[in-house]
Amino acid sequence: MEHIFLHGLGQTPKSWEAVTKKLGNKANCPDLSALPSEKPLTYAGLYRAFAENVMPQRRKSICAGCLSAVCWR
Repeated sequence: MEHIFLHGLGQTPKSWEAVTKKLGNKANCPDLSALPSEKPLTYAGLYRAFAENVMPQRRKSICAGCLSAVCWR
């Protein structure tokens, strides 16, 4: 299972760098601000881009700060 770490808005993937380095190829932290192509950046646009680009059709564990969830499509 791949783990996806989500940084907060105003932060970057560097926020999770120490963790993702330890997990190696089992970890990913996408740059959320770079995902949506539509501007201005909105929550709805970010959500849509995340669902389309980050969540392929396989099970993943998502860690967002203190929040964890298992998601699949």
